[in-house]
Amino acid sequence: MKDRQRERKRKLKLGYFTLLRNVTVTALTLLVLFGVLWMLWPVQGQDMFPAARDGDLLLASRLQRVWHRGDIVIYQAESERRVGRIAAKGNDRVDRTEDGGLIVNGVLQDERGLEPLSSNRGDFPLEVPEGCIYIIGDNRNACRDSRDFGPVSARAVVGTVFGLLRIRGF
Repeated sequence: MKDRQRERKRKLKLGYFTLLRNVTVTALTLLVLFGVLWMLWPVQGQDMFPAARDGDLLLASRLQRVWHRGDIVIYQAESERRVGRIAAKGNDRVDRTEDGGLIVNGVLQDERGLEPLSSNRGDFPLEVPEGCIYIIGDNRNACRDSRDFGPVSARAVVGTVFGLLRIRGF
């Protein structure tokens, strides 16, 4: 009888140890994934409407350091974290048409579904300095972006968005 009780206690301790080990490994994995490699960032405001709306969660890579026009990034500007779309990179020439179209290096950009650029914001034409990026929000007339505070240093980018979780209404 005592042998059965000992065996039961041994299995129970082994079960607790296995549970503790699995919880620890899971916690460490999540810590590395979301503390070092990725980040979750809640969208605040309508700067990227309709692509991302207030209350959505953005999943971003912290490690990506090569960006392309059209990438959505989380960046630091004016002492705040913001989200926007890269319109141009270092040494690119940015301009706008009379009707608010965006021109990068002499090529009119395909911006279907986006509002035209307003004529009273931004100093155009301009050349983006080396090591900087020019960021514009999708909700063109209701956001603050590089048209207001100029090109942003590439070092100010804290994450490149690769996923979106719509969590509004939960």
